[in-house]
Amino acid sequence: MSESETDISLEFLGEKTVNNEHHVISLDSDEDSAELQVRHETSRSKEGTSKRRLGEILIDAEEHGLKRPTIRSSFESEQDIPRFQSPIRLISNDPYCRVFPPSSNKHTVTLFDLVGSRILQNSYQFNMLVDCEFLLPFFKADPLNFELTLIGVQSNFAVEENHRLQYRIKTVDVSTKLSKWGTHHSKVMINFFHDDTCQIVIHTMNLTHTDYLAQTQMCWISPRLRKLNSHADTNDEKETLDPIYDVGIIFKRDFLQYLYTYEDSVVSSLAVKLKAFDFSPIDVAFIGSSPGRYEFNLNDSTKTHLDSVRDRPLYGYGRLRQVLERYKLTTPNDAKFIMQVSSISAPLDNKHTNIGTHILSSIVEGSQVIVKQPNHKFGMKTGVEINVIWPTENEILNAHYGHISGHAVMFKSRASNGWYAYENQAKFLRSFFYRWSSKSASQSIAGRSNLSPHVKSYCVTKNDFETLEWFLLTSANLSKQAWGAPDRGYGAAFQSDSQTKHVYTVKSFEAGVLIIPACIKAKYKIKKAFALTPVQGTDFYEGVNDDTVHYPIRLPYDTPLKKYSDNDRPWTTEKLEEIYNTS
Repeated sequence: MSESETDISLEFLGEKTVNNEHHVISLDSDEDSAELQVRHETSRSKEGTSKRRLGEILIDAEEHGLKRPTIRSSFESEQDIPRFQSPIRLISNDPYCRVFPPSSNKHTVTLFDLVGSRILQNSYQFNMLVDCEFLLPFFKADPLNFELTLIGVQSNFAVEENHRLQYRIKTVDVSTKLSKWGTHHSKVMINFFHDDTCQIVIHTMNLTHTDYLAQTQMCWISPRLRKLNSHADTNDEKETLDPIYDVGIIFKRDFLQYLYTYEDSVVSSLAVKLKAFDFSPIDVAFIGSSPGRYEFNLNDSTKTHLDSVRDRPLYGYGRLRQVLERYKLTTPNDAKFIMQVSSISAPLDNKHTNIGTHILSSIVEGSQVIVKQPNHKFGMKTGVEINVIWPTENEILNAHYGHISGHAVMFKSRASNGWYAYENQAKFLRSFFYRWSSKSASQSIAGRSNLSPHVKSYCVTKNDFETLEWFLLTSANLSKQAWGAPDRGYGAAFQSDSQTKHVYTVKSFEAGVLIIPACIKAKYKIKKAFALTPVQGTDFYEGVNDDTVHYPIRLPYDTPLKKYSDNDRPWTTEKLEEIYNTS
């Protein structure tokens, strides 16, 4: 099977522009895949069969700006520890919450909250799809003193001449950095303000009507970062970095190096501009992907954690391994590894080997064997228990916007051109599948059970979601383009015990943040026991901090998870095609 025949893993590629009248997909460009081109054209012609037209909802940016972000943490008068707010924020969906419980929007943030400041000076938007007709109304900055820069693939930006009359808009085309099947999938905002501060937002949303209305989305928002003073400037360059106490400086180093991988003058100038800011308030790790070939030593875990801070940055699954090893967050067994995504790409080989089950699980376990064999026996009380949250057919069809929301939820389950790996993978993965909505909309605490997922999150729990070992919010799906694929000789069919280096190739740009308990505990000088505690429907832990300080992590889904029943069928690309072909 040649690589050109593997799944392109492009979510909603046909959504170049959104028609003003109906807010539905409009196609006007060539695609790399003829199959996807046919599917999107069918999608356009059959669009009227949707359960609920997006055109029924008009987005009013002013209305969506009524809410303001709440303070990230506030001190309770009777305690000497903060009342923490989840650093992972749910993005608001007012039209959805007019039908379902309004409480579902509690503590959420709007796009206006992120870009609607009147003192916004520059906004850099890294994304896969941008529709300026949708995006521009959320900006309220003075057009004479504001500039918008879009970074991605030029053909995926819907920028008309009338948009350029509203604001100064620059575009940066990164298509030359992408090989076949690679995408610019990162979703990052970098905003500079006239008060000499800046803010970074890492999120999961394409900047289109459909993603904002029909999908569950989340984000991480940095504190407002201030310019460095001369004293702090020296800390950025100090020789010894402590991975816990200097996590903000490490984030800065890693994030800027990620920007330099674009090898573009505009993005490099942005990185230079960011060097002038103090990142010490940041308490998360940056987990990015950038196209390239990378390698790591399989004996790296024996190095001291202080030494590992100065390692050459890796991307994709090598980067995840680097960070989990550094902070001693690997979990060999007796834990659940939860992967919640909106796209599952082609397997790693011509059998059924999946990037999540056969590589990411090994990374999470801290295994020296990076790629599990195809015949690996899962569920034998060795290694982590793997849970993949994936929506069923009924969940998508009964979602608020019906099958339209299924365009961005991609998973092939049938043989393609005589290649049976898709079918084999689908059969193999089914035993790991859990529903997106474990509760009905009326009973849901998380508040998004009838809104299909576009958020991507990964976490480990040792006690069925009472607490989390770590949490990752990212743009990366279960895709070898996003996380990387082992080079020949490291695949599932062959691994030698004598190998000391692991080489792999990443094809896409991705961006995410990993929440590390030790860094937060150290930042706030907490001496009690400390735990990342899942919350739903709120950004705050509603219990009592007694012997343990609980740091809330907002989940987009309800717990406990609900495993697929015998009658459940996963939502697939083929099901979407079937709907259009028969309607």
